[in-house]
Amino acid sequence: MKEPKVSVIIPVYNGSLYIKRVLDSLKKQRFVEMEIILVNDGSTDDSVQVIQDSIEEFIEIGIILVLINKQNEGIAVARNTGLSVANGKYILFIDQDDWVDEDYIQTLYTVAETEDVDMVIGGFKKIDNHGRILEEWKLDCLSPYSKYRITAPWGRIFRKAVLEQHNIMFMNTKISEDFYFNLIFMSNTPNIKVIDYVGYNWFYSEKSESHTNWSIMSTERDPVAVLERLQCDMGKAGGLTKDELTYHFTKYIVWYLWYSMKGASRELADRMYERVFQWMDSYYPDYKKWSVYGGKNEYREKFSVRISVLFSIFAKKIGILKILLKIYRVLR
Repeated sequence: MKEPKVSVIIPVYNGSLYIKRVLDSLKKQRFVEMEIILVNDGSTDDSVQVIQDSIEEFIEIGIILVLINKQNEGIAVARNTGLSVANGKYILFIDQDDWVDEDYIQTLYTVAETEDVDMVIGGFKKIDNHGRILEEWKLDCLSPYSKYRITAPWGRIFRKAVLEQHNIMFMNTKISEDFYFNLIFMSNTPNIKVIDYVGYNWFYSEKSESHTNWSIMSTERDPVAVLERLQCDMGKAGGLTKDELTYHFTKYIVWYLWYSMKGASRELADRMYERVFQWMDSYYPDYKKWSVYGGKNEYREKFSVRISVLFSIFAKKIGILKILLKIYRVLR
C-alpha cells in the first residue's frame, strides 16, 4: 500500500457501543488514501475485539487500519500517541462516539490541497442519542473570529508538517487539552481556512468524558494552568489579534465558571474565581471594556453565547458575579 495522504486518529476508551459506527462512516468515505489509527487507552470492555473484527474489511478496500494498545493515561496522551506514528500529510481527529459524512475527508483534504492552507475548519451537527439534531454549527467564512468558535480538535484538518516543525502536542491535562492544541497550532501559522461545510456529527452525551471534565471543579482541572501554558507557548505567526484572544479567553473562563460551579465547595469556587480573573487582569485586562465584544457582533457569535458573556462581565463589573455564581452553585 502506498503512503496515506491523511491520518485519522481515534482515541478509544470503553467505546464498544459506538466504535463500529465511526468505523462504518469511515468505510463509506469517498476518500480512501488514508490510515486510521485507533489508540486503545486501556479499555476494559470489548472495544479491541470490535476493532479487530473490522480490520479485514478495511484491508479489502485499501485503507490501513492500525490498532495501538496502551495503558490508560487519558485522551491527551492517546492523541499524542497517535500523532507519534502518523504517516499522512494531514491529520484528522475523530472521537470514538462521533461519526462523519461520506464526503467529510474528501472535502477538507481538497480545500487544504487546492488552497495550500495548513488548517481547514468546518462546522458540525450536535446529535442526541435519539438521532435528533440539537444544533447545527455552520461557520461564517467572512468572520476572522470563526476559527476560534469551535475548540475541539475534530471538524478540521491539520497539516502535519506544522505540527512537526513546532513540536505541537496535546497538553497532558484533565481539562481543555483541545483548547490548548488548537490555539498553539493557529498561533504558528496564518494559513487557516474556514469553510461553511458541515460534515462532522458530534454525539452529545452527558456521560461523555468531555462533559464530565468540564462539570467537575478541582485543582486537577485548573483552567489557569492551561492559560499560563498557552501564554508561554503561543507562537507569533498566526495573526491572533489581542481583541480576538481577549474575547476568546473571556468566553472560556465564563463558560468554565458557570459550568464547573455545580457542586463545587465554597472555598474552591472562591479560589478559582479569583485565579481566573487575576490571570485576565494580568494579561488581557481589556476584557472589562465593552468594545472588545463587538458592538455589531463582528465575531458572528451565537446570540445565547454572546449574551452570556456580556451579562457575566457586566455582573463582574458591578460586583455581583460572585454572588450569582454562589446562588447558582447552591441551587444546583
